[in-house]
Amino acid sequence: MLVSSLAVICYVCIKPQATRRMLCGSIRFFSFILRGRWDLASLQARAERLLAAFHEGVQTLTAKPKALIRPILLSILSWAFDVSVVFLVFMSIGYSVTPDKVLIVYALTGGLQAMGISFIGLTEMVMSSLYTVLSIPLAVSVTATLLTRFITFWFRLLISYGAFQYGGLRLLISQSENENSMLTPLKSKPEYAGMGL
Repeated sequence: MLVSSLAVICYVCIKPQATRRMLCGSIRFFSFILRGRWDLASLQARAERLLAAFHEGVQTLTAKPKALIRPILLSILSWAFDVSVVFLVFMSIGYSVTPDKVLIVYALTGGLQAMGISFIGLTEMVMSSLYTVLSIPLAVSVTATLLTRFITFWFRLLISYGAFQYGGLRLLISQSENENSMLTPLKSKPEYAGMGL
């Protein structure tokens, strides 16, 4: 399924006319089902604008393919660090695990998360069950799963929440400083000094 979706994405990126046909067909299908609840003309115009911007970005990337080298390398590095967290968790609880088991579990649970099936608890159950199927003791599987998920999900969530709050606070402070500088009293301005204001 992942390979077929990747093939469809590549095809859509290469052929703008095919993308336009697919888009128009899906809009007509949904408008037929919803029976006029959507404004078809405005929806199609907005979709075509987004489609043109998408294909312009693809053309920019194909014109400069070397620009993809750095993002790909950083993405591979991010993946390697993510997998190394699992190895470090197993090392911290004193259990030696082979790379094939970690990669199998990581690939399957990563696929679940990529498809959007990973609601709270499901990923943890699947991870611990897979470790158990791969002959890792149940207690070690559950402990490693909970520690891994805490580091890779909850820890990231807490850090990103803190960064979001910090950024919002800085934005509010800068906006209030701008408003205060715009509301300076007229008495302080020298051109009004002799007018008795």
